[in-house]
Amino acid sequence: MKKTLFAMLLTLACLTGAQGQRFEWAKGYASAQQGSEIKGTVADREGNLYILGTFRNDARWDGEPLLPITPHGYNPNSINVLIAKISPSGQMVWKKVIHSNAGLNSHAYDIKPVGDTAFACLVQLSLSRAMDNYLYYLDTLIEGDSDYPLPVPYFGRTSYTTYLQFDFDGRVQEQHFLQVGYLDAEGNDLAYPSQLPHIDPTPWYVSDVLYYPSFDVDAAGNIYLSRMAINAMYCCLDSVMEYSVEAGTISAVKYWVDHRLAGVNYIDPHRRPQNGIPELLVFSPHFDTLLTSRYLFQHYVNGAPSTYLKLDKYGNLYALGTISAYHVDDTVVVDAERGISIPITMANQNKGYLVKLDSALTPIYCVTLEDSVRNGDILTSSRSSFYNICFDDDSGLCFVSGFIQRDHGTTALVTFNGVPTGIEKNDAFVISFHMESGDMHSLAVVPSISSSHLGSSYAYNNLTASNNRVFVQNAYYGGVRYPNDTIVLSGNNPSLGISVFDYKGNMIEGHDFRATSPLNRPGPLALIDSALYLSNLFVSSATFGDIAVPQQGYHACIAKYVDTAFMTPYRADTDTGDVRVVMVEDQGAWTYYPNPFRQRVNIEYQGSEPLRTTATLTDATGRSTEVRLSEQGTGRYRLDFAGVPQPRGSRVLFLTLTTASGRQHTLRLMTAWE
Repeated sequence: MKKTLFAMLLTLACLTGAQGQRFEWAKGYASAQQGSEIKGTVADREGNLYILGTFRNDARWDGEPLLPITPHGYNPNSINVLIAKISPSGQMVWKKVIHSNAGLNSHAYDIKPVGDTAFACLVQLSLSRAMDNYLYYLDTLIEGDSDYPLPVPYFGRTSYTTYLQFDFDGRVQEQHFLQVGYLDAEGNDLAYPSQLPHIDPTPWYVSDVLYYPSFDVDAAGNIYLSRMAINAMYCCLDSVMEYSVEAGTISAVKYWVDHRLAGVNYIDPHRRPQNGIPELLVFSPHFDTLLTSRYLFQHYVNGAPSTYLKLDKYGNLYALGTISAYHVDDTVVVDAERGISIPITMANQNKGYLVKLDSALTPIYCVTLEDSVRNGDILTSSRSSFYNICFDDDSGLCFVSGFIQRDHGTTALVTFNGVPTGIEKNDAFVISFHMESGDMHSLAVVPSISSSHLGSSYAYNNLTASNNRVFVQNAYYGGVRYPNDTIVLSGNNPSLGISVFDYKGNMIEGHDFRATSPLNRPGPLALIDSALYLSNLFVSSATFGDIAVPQQGYHACIAKYVDTAFMTPYRADTDTGDVRVVMVEDQGAWTYYPNPFRQRVNIEYQGSEPLRTTATLTDATGRSTEVRLSEQGTGRYRLDFAGVPQPRGSRVLFLTLTTASGRQHTLRLMTAWE
């Protein structure tokens, strides 16, 4: 039945074409205070959307309050966790809420599908020791410590990293509470006297939550987790005492699940990890046993606070994040035995990395984004970050979103694994590379007059790809022009939009949401067949097609965009110039096509001065050739490659154009040569 329905929809897609494009609805919840935000989304095969987010107590969906009780007590206006199912028509089918008045906010971290019948969430649950406080947990109001859904014994903290797995009807399938404990240099549990002896006279065990966690679940049900290794504890005795892995006062890290010991990682005294290094953990199904663990870096002095995890269908793990240099020259060692390392310099304040590992956590390769910035003889700090990752199994491609941030007025050479990318300014981008080898395949850059970026947190699932289309949500400053839209100017405030590229990096279309505020943030995406769900945080009004969304405080908004063409592969005849790349800058707008090209490239320039007909063509190795443009009319030029040497295997060329006054701009060309 489903196959028949799918075939009918494909036929409908072919018949309707552009007629099938529309925003169906835009809904969400808002609060007067900051704290309401959608952190992640997944969709099922029926087109239902499952969201993980946070909200303040005053938030409402379709007029109904999200919090099912009247809050009271110590901190009634805490930040709460929301897990909910949204129907294809935009109705909230069910919701699960975590709310505590203990003075500690709960946090939403990540959401992932588990097979085709379930999904899982990772949140931080904050509990209370005081008897007059309470916890609203999923569907139940719990008053008093003895009724908490946890074993009774106290641990040193009242917060837990909580793993929750639901079926699509909202029934809990798995529920686990995780903490990290420590052994001192003599192998004893770290503990310190109770600060509330009138409640519990026994010492408190020193424990911690998993900081900045991410997770994924493989086909066998094994759970992969990451945490930032805060392996330094401060215990409040008569005097402050510090315990740390680096100093040798911590000899092992213990992993507790539901107050049951699931595994111990004994520290090699000859290879002590440093604070802030991501640690990867693999647990068996139901968190029965810690199967294996690994510190992602064997040497690194500064720390990488967050690592996003994603599994491919073959069971390989991809760990994505950003490392910080803090103005020192160093080398990040990923695997000394295999010679995998990441050089960092003072020119890189931050640096994006992605490490591919097998199911046993053995590194296979590492890819990095290098932004070497120089202003004369002075190195200028820059920040290059990877945000999110997705796969297309049919093409064997991996897509990574990220952005470059650097000082204006400097020159930059941005390279991906040593290959020049053509990124020149503060830009958001999507890089595709081959999953098997890690070699770069293409680059797509979000066109903006000033700069574009992807938000403020790496964990947003702001990227998805299917059927030769890559979707990425982004913010931009100054203005943008999409092939199907007008130039949108936003002044000094960022505007939000979504960009759509093909797998070769050519922009297909885009939508601007006409939303300008420095507090707006792009959020997660979920694509299922013809429906694309876009989630964003708005502190301004916004527009989705014909749907106007008024300003509503801190508004966690979901919009459903339907295009029946999403169900079939995108194709374009590059020989006729149907695929165009548009770049908008303060000195004018550039359009060049086809890209990729075979014999010629057409260039259209909308600026106040003409172009010089002499240009420079540079390949990926740095070799340059002087070429000549032929004028085709006012502002129109053509570059014929019939007499230009075509280096075999080269897929990227950089064409540097010069205006009459001497201003230069470089276009990134993709070749279609065999």
